[in-house]
Amino acid sequence: MVTPSLIKHRVGLLIPSSNTNIEPEYYSVMPASVSTHFARVAMTTVNEQGLSGQDQDVDRQSKLLAAAQVDVILFCLTAASFVLGLDYDSALKQRIENVSGKPALTARANGLSTR
Repeated sequence: MVTPSLIKHRVGLLIPSSNTNIEPEYYSVMPASVSTHFARVAMTTVNEQGLSGQDQDVDRQSKLLAAAQVDVILFCLTAASFVLGLDYDSALKQRIENVSGKPALTARANGLSTR
């Protein structure tokens, strides 16, 4: 359990709307000094239509996470990073930073690679 007086950092996570595992995972590994804040983007199928749907939600949800005064926003949709490639991933990271005013990380920016 997070004690408000111990919180030193806030992490915002953009997650797929269909993902039911990531919240408990992050709650179990984050130190007590870090609070996690989640926003969902539409994603129920990993195909062009599904990826397009999630992409439409990214700006709005990034702004909402920024309103929670998070320190960083993590884009936790690895399918988009792998399927759409490095150029998309770099542009998405920049887009999240531009609309939120917060630093952002994506799956590829965190070291995942298809090589």
